[in-house]
Amino acid sequence: MAEIFSFTPCRCLVLAPWESLEASRAEGGRVSVNIGLDEAEARRGEDSVTLECCGVSAKVPLEVLRRHSSRRSALAVSDDGYYEVELRLPSSYYKLVPLPGTAPTLEINGIHMHRVKDVKPIEDSALKVRLAGVKRGDRVLEVGTGLGYTAIESARRGARVTTVEASEAVLWVAERNPWSRGLADSNIAIVLGDACEALKEMTGAFDVVIHDPPRLTQGTGCLYSRDFYRELYRLLRPGGRIFHYTGEPGRTRGRSLGPRVVGKLRAVGFVGLRYVDKAMGVVGVRP
Repeated sequence: MAEIFSFTPCRCLVLAPWESLEASRAEGGRVSVNIGLDEAEARRGEDSVTLECCGVSAKVPLEVLRRHSSRRSALAVSDDGYYEVELRLPSSYYKLVPLPGTAPTLEINGIHMHRVKDVKPIEDSALKVRLAGVKRGDRVLEVGTGLGYTAIESARRGARVTTVEASEAVLWVAERNPWSRGLADSNIAIVLGDACEALKEMTGAFDVVIHDPPRLTQGTGCLYSRDFYRELYRLLRPGGRIFHYTGEPGRTRGRSLGPRVVGKLRAVGFVGLRYVDKAMGVVGVRP
């Protein structure tokens, strides 16, 4: 059963590996932390560094900072202590992965959930929103919240967003990502639940659908099915717009997913369909 998720940004500093290294070398004064968004006062003792910023004050052992500097993950530091921003569950491994000079990406089982080659995650999300034609006053339905970059960009443009995320673990990571704080915007409603079931409980009419599913693998087939596309069609108002991210799995073997998605969307009634190489996705309209 789907439910509305109350997004609560973590009251913590978040350090990229290179920021941990900078903090470990601090002899007093200011260092950049929080994945480049804030600066903290740093006071170094014999075997630890005390970081203070934005109401947070925490002592972190030098050993922890130096060890983290060689990792490919984010370190959260709060009044209560410190921990890597990662979750190891029986069947999945979730991790916030910092990227130099830009917003982090989410990694699940070693797979990036954002495009990171030749494009920054924030830029990629903005491109999806732009291709979907999101504007002030629109009602937007997003399938696949992730770290929330697309929902945040849509809200920034003046839209009201309903975004669906199947994994509470993903939202746990997002709450600890400084770049995801915009998900607390009152114009964004996060629905926690399986989109294949949650959409059946919704009523239209949305002006825009942004469908950003995980790559097509076992367990995600519903999100690429005609039945699911019929639900998207039902929830869009006449003239409503859709952007469907596909990526390019199988393209090197001559089996691009884009044409298959176009065929299924056309079969359920969408028109004006075209694949946009730059965004690796399909755009279309409900007539």
